[in-house]
Amino acid sequence: MLKDFRKKIKDAEMPNWMLDELAAMHAAFPLGTSIRCRSSTNNEDLPGFNGAGLYTSKTQHPDEGHISKSIKQVYASLWNLRAFEEREFYRINHFSASMGVLCHPNYSDEKANGVGVSIDPLYQTDNTFYLNSQVGEELITNPSATSIPEEILLDRVALNEDDYIIIQRSNLVPDNAVIMSEEYLDQIRDFLTVIHNEFEWLYNATNNESFAMDIEYKITSNDQLIIKQARPWVSYRPLVNAIKVAPIDLGLKVFPNPAQEFLYVQCEDYQLTELRITDSMGKIRQTKRVPNNHKSKIQISIRDLPPGIYILSGVAGNNGIYSSRKFVKK
Repeated sequence: MLKDFRKKIKDAEMPNWMLDELAAMHAAFPLGTSIRCRSSTNNEDLPGFNGAGLYTSKTQHPDEGHISKSIKQVYASLWNLRAFEEREFYRINHFSASMGVLCHPNYSDEKANGVGVSIDPLYQTDNTFYLNSQVGEELITNPSATSIPEEILLDRVALNEDDYIIIQRSNLVPDNAVIMSEEYLDQIRDFLTVIHNEFEWLYNATNNESFAMDIEYKITSNDQLIIKQARPWVSYRPLVNAIKVAPIDLGLKVFPNPAQEFLYVQCEDYQLTELRITDSMGKIRQTKRVPNNHKSKIQISIRDLPPGIYILSGVAGNNGIYSSRKFVKK
């Protein structure tokens, strides 16, 4: 039934006014340009539902006639079997689902593609941008099973040469190589800053700490960094009608994050008895007993830890309840 429905959409006639406006849009691009028609729906990047890769984007080549062909193919993909089943599973109303299309020049033989966020949504570090990149056309949003992307935390403000940390290297580049060189990192810092500030104003989100922007970018065959699209990151939207069972939170504070030589831990609500630092493989790298009635911030030296991601756990009281925070050693 879905297949038949998609066919009806692709074969349907468009009104003349729509054909004329699409033709005018197509003609605005340089002659001979292949146009990428990118899918974008109102049921992606929702709280609790990602939706990335569910829908189909199409490239309209110069010899393929009217661009309405590709536009209708994109709209028809709203009713892909996989997309339908995902919406059904997450209780998203199919009748409220809508498709939009972004048209831009198609870039072939791209050297890299990636996703950037103007906060760090994964490791919760302070004053950093999160970048997730991969070589060639190996997609970030819908990767193959064996693809490992490059992850970088980029300082919002470049105070020195050591203004980024590589969390993970791509498995598709030679050892110790990076996809996002310092030249591109400097550019994307500027781009993300401008995009964040402009949209923050447009969405009246100034001083809203949860607001952030999500961008998709690529490096073209001629080494040009291109921003493909930008949209608000889902974090700035409050969860609606969601019931969350929160674990015990000790009010543990860990700062600065990322850290280089010293880490400070503070817990105002509970009496900590022990601190533990664990690496990403689950190995305990450091423990520290906390003296009784110690209420001020606790300093921990992390000079001897290799750069990477760690988990600091604070243990409180005799019942052993604990809370954990991720931090990055630069």
